[in-house]
Amino acid sequence: MSFPKGFSRPGRSLFTASAFASGARVPLGGLLGSPGRRAARHRGGWRARPAVIHAQQLTPSPRVSERVPFGTGRAIQEKMLGIRDLDVTYSFKIFRALKEWLELVIENAVYDYERFPKLIKLFLNNDQWCLTLEMLKSNSASTATFKDRFYKTFDAFWILKYVHFIKEHHISDSSLIVNANELLNEFGVTSKNTLHELLEEYKEIDKQ
Repeated sequence: MSFPKGFSRPGRSLFTASAFASGARVPLGGLLGSPGRRAARHRGGWRARPAVIHAQQLTPSPRVSERVPFGTGRAIQEKMLGIRDLDVTYSFKIFRALKEWLELVIENAVYDYERFPKLIKLFLNNDQWCLTLEMLKSNSASTATFKDRFYKTFDAFWILKYVHFIKEHHISDSSLIVNANELLNEFGVTSKNTLHELLEEYKEIDKQ
């Protein structure tokens, strides 16, 4: 299955496991390889370097957690307390606008603020964009440098703030089934009727 430009493969299972043997003096072999290749001296003992397990899949456990105010553990806790509805999620419109903006700026070198998607302009005003664009251009000797600086400026943290701003002030969370189907449709896959069908479809995509 081919995936549309600008969208990553959903739910990609890039599960890895890092094993550390703090102070262990025995060869770790097998999983981690020989000490000569996988370990380094550390305070008089062998400490293993991170190793990737290719033959197994790790499945995160959706259990309650109070350690941090975000993530799966907190979501499950809030669901159990009746203060979060897990049948809704971010509107797919938020991410479609982001994709359209990146295509304009990065792929087509269109910097005209008036042509930006409405949702982007709600978060990024014209003055901010003009100042940032001037800074990016004046410090970029090539297209590659411009793109690199662009992504360092509009990084994952910026995107997170954009998503939450639009959610809180303009587009509320909506049906998980509807939004999951919108993403499937972007991949050319027919919409599903239930969460179970959606889950199975995403699992199949994830295997590819």
